[in-house]
Amino acid sequence: MGRTDTVRRRATGPVLLCAGLVLACLAVLWAASAPRPGPDYSLGVATTTNVPQDALPMDLDADALDGSPPPVGDPADDDGIVGYLVAGLLVLVLAVVAALLLHRLVRALLRAWRERRSVGADDTTAPDLERVATALVVDAEGRRVALRGGTPAEGIVAAWTRLEDSLRSAGLAMPASRVSSETTLAALARFGVDATALTTLDDLYRQASWSSHAMTEDDRARAEAAHDALDAELAAASTRRDAASRA
Repeated sequence: MGRTDTVRRRATGPVLLCAGLVLACLAVLWAASAPRPGPDYSLGVATTTNVPQDALPMDLDADALDGSPPPVGDPADDDGIVGYLVAGLLVLVLAVVAALLLHRLVRALLRAWRERRSVGADDTTAPDLERVATALVVDAEGRRVALRGGTPAEGIVAAWTRLEDSLRSAGLAMPASRVSSETTLAALARFGVDATALTTLDDLYRQASWSSHAMTEDDRARAEAAHDALDAELAAASTRRDAASRA
C-alpha cells in the first residue's frame, strides 16, 4: 500500500459522505412533500341521521349536526409553510455540498495538470546521472549508519529515506502522482544496475513500513548487502560512462 492509495482513500471518504448527505436530504424532502390525510367529518352526518335529537348533548354545536368541520385554521396552510421551510433548508444544504464537491474537483484537476507537466518535464529532461551517482556515493556511509540504528525496521526505513533524500538533492523530481519508491527505482534503473538489489531494498522497505510482522536482524543484514551491491553497481556504471566519454 503506497501513498497513492492513501490519497485515494482520503478523497473517497468525503465524497461518500457528501453523497449520503444528498440522499438523506432528498429522502427528507420527499417525506415533507408527501400529502397528509385531512380530518374525517363523516361522523357528524351519521350522527344527524341515526341518533335521535333528544339523545344529543345539549351543548352540541349546530355545525356538528350537518357534518361541517369546526371553525379552525386550515391545516394545509401550516403544512405548506413547514414544507417551504424544509425545502429551502434542503436547497441550501445541497448548494453547499455541490460547492464543496466542485471545489474539490477543481483542485484535483489543477493538481493533476501540474503533476502531468512535472512528469513530462522529468521524462524529457532525464536526471543528471553523474550528479545522482555522486550524491549516492557521498552519502553511502550515512546510509550505513542509518541502517544500523534503532530496530531493524527503523534502520531499513531510515536508510531508504536517506537514499531518496540523496536523489532529491541531486535534482530528481518526486511527483506526487507517483509513489516515491517507484520514482527512486525508475531513477536507479537508468544506471543499468542489477535489479536484484533494487527489488530487495524496495521489498524490505515496504515490509518495514507497512507489514504487521516484526523485522529481524537477518532482514537488516539483507538490506546492508543490497546497499553494498547497489553502491558497487553504481561505481561500475560510473566507470563505464567515464570510459565511454573518453573513447
